[in-house]
Amino acid sequence: MSVLWILSCLALFGAAYGCGVPDIPPVITGYSRIVNGEEARPHSWPWQVSLQDSTGFHYCGGSLVNEWWVVTAAHCDPWSSDRVVLGEHDRSKNTEDIQTINIGRTFKHPNYNSFTINNDILLIKLATPAQLNTHVSPVCLAETTDNFPGGMTCVTSGWGLTRYNAADTPPLLQQAALPLLTNDECKTHWGSNITNIMICAGASGASSCMGDSGGPLVCEKNGAWTLVGIVSWGSSVCSTSSPGCGVPAIPPVITGYSRIVNGEEARPHSWPWQVSLQDSTGFHYCGGSLVNEWWVVTAAHCDPWSSDRVVLGEHDRSSNAEAIQTINVGKTFKHPNYNSFTINNDILLVKLATPAQLSAHVSPVCLAETTDSFPGGMKCVTSGWGLTRYNAADTPPLLQQAALPLLTNDECKTHWGSNITDIMICAGASGVSSCMGDSGGPLVCEKNGAWTLVGIVSWGSSVCSTSTPAVYARVTELRAWVDQTIAAN
Repeated sequence: MSVLWILSCLALFGAAYGCGVPDIPPVITGYSRIVNGEEARPHSWPWQVSLQDSTGFHYCGGSLVNEWWVVTAAHCDPWSSDRVVLGEHDRSKNTEDIQTINIGRTFKHPNYNSFTINNDILLIKLATPAQLNTHVSPVCLAETTDNFPGGMTCVTSGWGLTRYNAADTPPLLQQAALPLLTNDECKTHWGSNITNIMICAGASGASSCMGDSGGPLVCEKNGAWTLVGIVSWGSSVCSTSSPGCGVPAIPPVITGYSRIVNGEEARPHSWPWQVSLQDSTGFHYCGGSLVNEWWVVTAAHCDPWSSDRVVLGEHDRSSNAEAIQTINVGKTFKHPNYNSFTINNDILLVKLATPAQLSAHVSPVCLAETTDSFPGGMKCVTSGWGLTRYNAADTPPLLQQAALPLLTNDECKTHWGSNITDIMICAGASGVSSCMGDSGGPLVCEKNGAWTLVGIVSWGSSVCSTSTPAVYARVTELRAWVDQTIAAN
């Protein structure tokens, strides 16, 4: 365990000091942000350090654990010429009583893996001891036997970017209150990348971002702040909706009421979770959505065969120039209550034979939570390579999109009567529609700045009418089955 490794490194150096109780108590808004920013109360996180290069550039955070030692992330990899700055709040000022200390020695975890980012921890022995005072004092270290459950609210701090494309890190120390996730919950976002040596937090409208690496995630234990996590990795675009979903690297451009039927081309690669299900000849017959590196969600009625292929990162199906990923179907899991007559519970999970490689063109969508509400009239988006008119000779080569209003189920029943169940959600009837070949594809709505899968294209008008709503499998009602299936497999 990393804690035992830390203790063995610290054992010969320095006595224990009172820890985890700032002289200046922090003031924390329940769900504030580093991404989107809340300033910390000055000097209320007195163990927070800034790792800076010889020019004064801040590149990582860290935590003071006693007068001689700082803990940070192995991937920060400080140089001997770098400096540890303690007691700082406003990096734009020269008036603070900071301590700038040279690095004495560094100790990277011997099992650190720069590819998997496992064992991402490094200890710095300071060249001279820190002077403990009101603005500089150590954090407590979690014990090997401690348990910090999923849902517990903890706090991260740092000078990381307040948005992923910000020009610079903020001058003032930021903080965010974040709920812990269980590792099983975290694996629904990051799959097998998550190991027992990692802990996840966030997915709640708050996040840590670039430049916070190495900094603290602290939770209260017996009235003292305790170091539970070291900021390691996450969404490449600092998503606040999940540890990494629903925020395309290439943002979509959506005309208010565009069409799949009658067609508007999507901005290339702006729906990076969109997949094409193709048979062994390359014929596109259904869409789907990537929910993590291993799993795709589609419609049960698509019923992919083991010989079919999942194509990711595609925009123009007529081009051979795109850097697509073509992955075999590993296993399929059809909802046990799927009814091919009523088309109820129209959902199927595809476990890929090999994991998708996440990139700017391939990344997962967020899944709607069981408790989420998406009201009638809310504008959402569907995408796919379905027919642009019901009697078209072929599906279009370019990915299409349509902005559609949701309907309440009562509104939808005025069109479809008792065919509509609580496990379905309707959208359209507004001059736009999804059509054949879009089956299994996504209906996504924005939630806290991230695109969230709300529906799976299921059924509708046999002539792709734009005055009749299309029907989708309702993800909020099916989320529990998705979670259980992924966790069990």
